[in-house]
Amino acid sequence: MAAFELPYVNWRRVAPPLETSSLVIRRDAKGDGRFLAPRSGRRRHRGVDVTAALNSPVRSIRSGRVVEVGVHRGLGRFVEIEHRHGLRSRYAHLSKVVVTVGSRVLQGALIGRVGKTGNARSARIQPHLHLELLRDGEPIDPQTLGLRLIDPSALAQPPSPHLLHSPEV
Repeated sequence: MAAFELPYVNWRRVAPPLETSSLVIRRDAKGDGRFLAPRSGRRRHRGVDVTAALNSPVRSIRSGRVVEVGVHRGLGRFVEIEHRHGLRSRYAHLSKVVVTVGSRVLQGALIGRVGKTGNARSARIQPHLHLELLRDGEPIDPQTLGLRLIDPSALAQPPSPHLLHSPEV
């Protein structure tokens, strides 16, 4: 009997790319990290920027095969992984990459470390992971796969008025 290989097992629909209890979208003096946020000209942000401490571990959201590792002027050091069903994930602004092209990675596997490379080098930009998801070459919102992201403006909201008053007896 031949050995059984499970190269594409995904135990969850999507795994968080960072080891943190909350994935908070970057919003700082240099920009807004939400999906499709306006950029210079008529461009739109093709991914999400998730705040993280420098050198935090970056993990694959799904199992797949590493198809590109490189350095790009805007993305800085990055990794791109091909998953099943036309899905690809791209992780950018990394300080370190620990996978090579052709490597198979399991969901949750370490692929790199958060950095400030590419257009994230400015001191006014918070350290973050730029995460892009593409389905058949078109960018998609990571939340459509079940990744739970927190908009920082929601964290700054005052509590709802009905929560401030104790119930009358």
